[in-house]
This record gives sequence, C-alpha cells and structure tokens, in this order.
Amino acid sequence: MDKKGENAVRKLFLLLAMLCLFIPSIASATDIPLPTIGGPIYKLNSLVWGNSGPQGFNNNFYFVPLAQNEYVCVYVYNQNPSNSHTFSASIAVTGDPTSTTPSANTWQSAASSNTLTAGIGLAVTISASISGVSQASINLSASVTQAGSPDTANIVISQTVAPCFSGNSTVSSNSATVNAVPPIQAISDGLSQAYAYSSGNITNPLSGQMIHLVINSGLGQLTAYLDRVVIVASAAATVNILVTTNIGTTCITGPSVINIKASSTTSPQNTATRIGACGVNPAGATLLFAVPVQATIPTTIDLRGIILPPGSNGGVDVVMAAALTGTISDTFFFYEK
Repeated sequence: MDKKGENAVRKLFLLLAMLCLFIPSIASATDIPLPTIGGPIYKLNSLVWGNSGPQGFNNNFYFVPLAQNEYVCVYVYNQNPSNSHTFSASIAVTGDPTSTTPSANTWQSAASSNTLTAGIGLAVTISASISGVSQASINLSASVTQAGSPDTANIVISQTVAPCFSGNSTVSSNSATVNAVPPIQAISDGLSQAYAYSSGNITNPLSGQMIHLVINSGLGQLTAYLDRVVIVASAAATVNILVTTNIGTTCITGPSVINIKASSTTSPQNTATRIGACGVNPAGATLLFAVPVQATIPTTIDLRGIILPPGSNGGVDVVMAAALTGTISDTFFFYEK
C-alpha cells in the first residue's frame, strides 16, 4: 500500500473512533464510583435516559457513606418536557470496602422497585437505612430513550441521620415515624414482599372443617405480618378464626401465592398455605374471632398485629363453626420482612 493509501486508512479508523464517542451507550449498567462526598448532598446532572456509561442514566453509582449510622435518600428528577420515564431502581450495600462491582449481584439489596415512574418535570424517590455498611450503590436500569429534549434526569443523593421522606411516589424500606402508609407496608413495598393467598371455593364444608391455613413454615429467616382475611360465602355462615402452632395432618397444599405488588417477581420466603379438610386440624388453636358471614357479601377481618416468626410453624386458620350447604372461600393478605 502506498503512502496515500495508508493515510486514507488512518483517517478512516480515526473517523470511526470519533463516531464511537458520540454513539449512545445502551449496554448493561456500568459500575461508576462517585468521588468522596464532602457533604450530605450530592447531585448528578443531565444523565441521559436509556444510556449507560459516563453521563448515562442506566448505571450503578457507588460511594462510601458519610457515617456508619445513616439513611440514604435518592431523588430522580425527570427533565424531559414531553414524556414520563419508567425505570427500575435499587439501593444495594456491601460490608466489603474493596468491592467495586455492585453489578455482580454480590451486594445486598436494601430497597428496590421495578416500576418507578418519573412524570414530566416530576420526581420519584427511593430510600433505605444503610447503617453499618462500607459502601452503598444506587442502581438505576431499564430506562429507555423518549421523544422530548432534553431527555435527561438529575439525581440527588442525600444522606441523613433521620429517616428519609416517605410519601407519594416514594419507595422506602425505612420504618419512618411519620409515613403516608403503615410502616410495615412501606417496608414491604421497598422489598417487594406483599402477598395474598386465596383458598378457592370449598363446597359443602362440614362443621369443624378447616377452610384455609396460612403458616410460617420456617423455610427462611423472614417474619410474616398478617394484614387481613376476606371471606365470601354463597349462604349465611359462621366461621372461627384461630391461631395455630402446627400444620395439622393430610391437609391439602393450597394454590400459589399472589404477588400484590404489581410487576414484582419476588416470592415469599417462609409462608405456606393449606386448604380444605385435614385428617387432623392444626393444633394449638386459640380462638380469635367467631365471625358471622352474610350470603354473597364479602366479610373482612382485620388481622394486623398478628406476627408469625420464622421457624415457629405458627399460623392462622379459618374453620367452619357450623356446616354450610353451598360454597365458601377466603383470601389472606400479608407481608414478609
């Protein structure tokens, strides 16, 4: 190749390299260390939605906390004047001061959501307690580009010794003193751990027959916090709500759990369910309520305050106080933490 040809090839490679600098990065999230934060507030400006790498939104931004006893509050402000943006976000932590790879899934999640939406000119927040950790990471992903200019977001990271703001458009695992929702619900939202179990229809149950049992079978380390049970019968009936200490014998394993946080795929770690007649009903039963149920009208029993610790085999069941000709069903709602 003559000198003129070599120069042409060099110019071509140089042009391609320059073009690569201007092509938006859509690869998986990049682990980006933040410089030492000298104060409680740190701001990242004009991050491009749908991009990763420097100046991109879809990244893991990690840093060393200011204190060993603190909360981290993350505010995402959508700068797009025409379109909202939906994205996934989490706060992850590690006790290893040398780890530089929050993307490797070796860090522990403190709070997460797959369905955060930042409206036009509006903010959404995610926060968590990060006390006792060496590093924290703000993980942002699954955003895409939208029409509108600038198609960017500003991120503000605030560190505080008190719980973060918790209200509308907020995901939090903080048990704040003042909250727009009960603290256990806010925590469950942050961890994606809100569930329901339905018994399905039980036909012509006999007196003393169990309809449904929800139990903490001790498969993990989480505690179950019951919220309510809703009962529907085709004819007037009376049921007993009891606290139990075992699962009984030859009871039928119930239907799959319903995840009541939309789009969440987290499964319950501890709880199990049994339905219908058992060979022997769950033992250790203590009567909580004797509940009259009207025909075809849902009856809701508040179970807040009932706590099922891991490994306890403790549960709550619904048992017929008298035989019923017809059908009856119930749905338990609960949280794990």
